[in-house]
Amino acid sequence: MAPPSSGFATFLTRGRLNPEPLIHPLRLYLEAGIHLPEALRRLASRVPSALVPMVASLARETAAGMSLKDALEGWKDRLAPEIPALLAAGEESGRLPETLERLEEHLRQEAEASRKLVGALAWPILQALLAMGVLGIVLVVQGMTGTAGRVPGFGMGSVAPFVVLVAIGVGVAIGWRSLPGVSHGREALSRARLAGTLGLALDSGLAPGKALELAVSAADRQDWRERLPEGKRQIRGGKSLGVVLAGWPGMGTELLAAVDHGETTGQLPETMARQAFADRDHGNNMVCRTLMALGGLFWALSAAAVAYTVFRMYAGYLSLLNI
Repeated sequence: MAPPSSGFATFLTRGRLNPEPLIHPLRLYLEAGIHLPEALRRLASRVPSALVPMVASLARETAAGMSLKDALEGWKDRLAPEIPALLAAGEESGRLPETLERLEEHLRQEAEASRKLVGALAWPILQALLAMGVLGIVLVVQGMTGTAGRVPGFGMGSVAPFVVLVAIGVGVAIGWRSLPGVSHGREALSRARLAGTLGLALDSGLAPGKALELAVSAADRQDWRERLPEGKRQIRGGKSLGVVLAGWPGMGTELLAAVDHGETTGQLPETMARQAFADRDHGNNMVCRTLMALGGLFWALSAAAVAYTVFRMYAGYLSLLNI
C-alpha cells in the first residue's frame, strides 16, 4: 500500500523517513522469537509519529501474508534506496535480525557524520553573522551621531568594509562546496557511503551487481551513476569489483586497495566496513577543519573592518574638534 497522499500534508512530509527508531526495537523483537507481523503491530504504537503510517501498513500487509519486500514496495520513495533492498535481502536469506543489526550501525554512523557536518557549518555561519552584526551596530551608531554626512572624506567610505564583507560572505555561501578542503572531504564522504553500503549489501546476501547499484545510489555521485550500467555488465561478464571500480573517477587508492584486499581474503564486507569508517572520519575532518579555518578568517576580516570603521569615526571626530 502506498503512503497516504493529500495536499499540504504531503508537501510537508515529502522528505525521506528516518527508520533508525524502528530498526533497533524490531531487531530485539525478532531475536526474542516474535514473528515479524506481530513485532510490527506492537511497534506501530511506539515509534515516532512520522513512522506510524508506514509501520502500521507493513504490519497489516505482512500479517495478510505479503512478504516484507512487497510490503515495502509502496514506501521506496520515502526511504533511502538501500534500506528496502537490504531488508528484503535479509528476509529472503533468513537473516533479518543480523541485517537489522548491521543496518542499525550503518545508520548510526551516517547520522553521526551528518551531525558533525552540520556542526562544522553552524559555527562559521554564526561567526559571520556575529561579525556582521557588530559591524552593523558600529555603522548604526555612526549614522545616529550624524557624522557621516558632515565629516569630509568620511561618508559612504565607512560603509565599504561592511559591503565587502557581505559580498565575501555571499560568495562563500554560494561556492563553499568548491573550496579545496571541502570538495576533497565530500569526495571522501561519498567513498564512505559507497563502501559502507557495498559491504552491508554484500553481507546481506545481495549479488555484487545489485550491491554495487545500491552503493552508487547511496553515494549520490552523478559520474558514478553514469558508469553503473557498464559496471554491472562487466560484473556479469565475470570481472571483479576491484577491476570494475579501478576505472571509475574519485575512487581513491586506499578504497581500491581495500576492495582488492577484501576480494583476495574473502572478507570484502568486513574490509568495506573498516574502509567506510576511515573515509568517513577523514572526510569529516577535512570539511570541519576547512570550514573552521574559513570561519576564523572571516572573523579576522570582520574585526579588521570594525577597527577600520572605528578608526575613521575617531579621525572624523578629531577633524570636527580641529574645525
